[in-house]
Amino acid sequence: MPTEDPSKHCIIILESRQVYCRRIGLSSVPSHLPGNTELLDLSFNRITTLHNTSFFIYKQLKVLDIAYNDIGFIESGTFLGLSHLRVLDLSKNPRLPVLQRGMFASNDLTSIQLNHTNLARVSDDLFRAMATTSRLGLTSNVMTNVNWTDCHDVAFLFVILSNNKFSELSEKSFVMQCSVDYLDLSLNPIRLVSPTTISSLNVRSLQMDAIALPEKELYHLFKGVRSSSTITSLYIRDIGVTSLRPGLMGALQGKYLRNLDVAMNQLTQLIPRAFEHLTGVSELNFNHNYLTAIDPSHFSGMSSLRVLSLQRNNISVINTNRKLLINFNPVRECGPQFVLYLSVVVSAFCTTLAVILIYYHRWKIGYVLFLCKIHFIGYREIVARQQRAESQYDMYIITHEEDEEWTDEIFRRGLEENLPEYDRLAIGDEALVLGMYYLDSVSHLVERSFKVVFLISAHSLRNHMFLLKFRLALDHVNEVQIEKIVLVFLEEIPDAELPFLVRLFLSDNRAYLMWPRDPEGQDYFWEKLAKYMTVNRNCNPLVPP
Repeated sequence: MPTEDPSKHCIIILESRQVYCRRIGLSSVPSHLPGNTELLDLSFNRITTLHNTSFFIYKQLKVLDIAYNDIGFIESGTFLGLSHLRVLDLSKNPRLPVLQRGMFASNDLTSIQLNHTNLARVSDDLFRAMATTSRLGLTSNVMTNVNWTDCHDVAFLFVILSNNKFSELSEKSFVMQCSVDYLDLSLNPIRLVSPTTISSLNVRSLQMDAIALPEKELYHLFKGVRSSSTITSLYIRDIGVTSLRPGLMGALQGKYLRNLDVAMNQLTQLIPRAFEHLTGVSELNFNHNYLTAIDPSHFSGMSSLRVLSLQRNNISVINTNRKLLINFNPVRECGPQFVLYLSVVVSAFCTTLAVILIYYHRWKIGYVLFLCKIHFIGYREIVARQQRAESQYDMYIITHEEDEEWTDEIFRRGLEENLPEYDRLAIGDEALVLGMYYLDSVSHLVERSFKVVFLISAHSLRNHMFLLKFRLALDHVNEVQIEKIVLVFLEEIPDAELPFLVRLFLSDNRAYLMWPRDPEGQDYFWEKLAKYMTVNRNCNPLVPP
């Protein structure tokens, strides 16, 4: 009995020249797909070999995704016919051989992803095939050294070398002369840092998160950053720092840094004048530490400081006299200005009364104002060209585990009743792709969904993983420049408790809804959600928030 050809299950979108052959059990590249295909997705199959003829008829390919296969052999001419190729993803092929420049006809590759492939080295000869501005992903490999001395005029936007096997950053193990906007060396077992190596990097943002650097090597890192003529942002989050002594921070004396990020460490207190030499630092981030007191003397001498971030600490003492916030007495501190106080009280009462009346009739008022705006003013949106039918899912719903019951009983049922045409749903963790890493699977669903809906409650905003998903979705929106995120608040949450990224999202007039308790408000909720679901807008930086 003949075996069925699995390539018959490929999804072919002729209008956009895209073909999706994911998870259909392919053991080789199909040969009968449309010859004008520009995007070909062969991920999550069982392909082991790529031949010179594998892509012979697909000469218009621009995006090729062969991630999550078992490729162990690539013939030297496999990609030679693909002169238009821009994006190549070979991640999650644990037996992947080393790629060479001679395999490619194109010299305009803008992104090569080789994550989780057990590569021990990557030759800079490969860079001859890359465009002037490119992205290179090498996360979770077994690389112990880099010797990239000839970058062939490639200026990388991102080089991701996180979670490899680098044990030292020295002249003998880490030579990188390429221009890089963002270099990520996080999660490497680095125990030795040479200041000369750091200062020689042509990098603008350097990330070294989750690396247990000894204090001596942290000092060497700071010395190298100070001597660098290009590094303007340094991220050293979650490296186990417990104290920042003046002698340690003195290694950065006079260095201009747009951002110094020491979030998610174990700092309990700051030493006065510890940062007095950091006259060129404009943003300082202490989020997610254990600080209890902040005093201006801590930042004496930081003449360029413009942004100080202290979220998620335990601060109870703050001001020049180190007075407890709970002991602040406005009468004693501000003086008896009776008329002013009376005016404030009367204004507050009138405002409160007005707010109560508006809140009581909020849905009618909002609905009438909405109709008036549409009727009299109208609006013009820059609509994205992407159609809903081109996405694998209509909606990816991200919720907290404590809200799953409400999601199933209320939200899912409401979607079925009010938006029945949106039936391709990916809801919560049950939709995650088996075999993928958790965050990779979340990114996969975000990329392949027409809309991403976050169901936000107070406990979800206290969950680090939920906020990390929100950040991944925002990164995707910023990358593709398409507004596809909708926030649904399940309860009233004070502004002071909203994380920075959520407040930033709302400040740009982006899509959000509040779940009402009364039936009339719920009818309006579903009408507004249906409007948001109709199209995606392009991001427009020319429109002020």
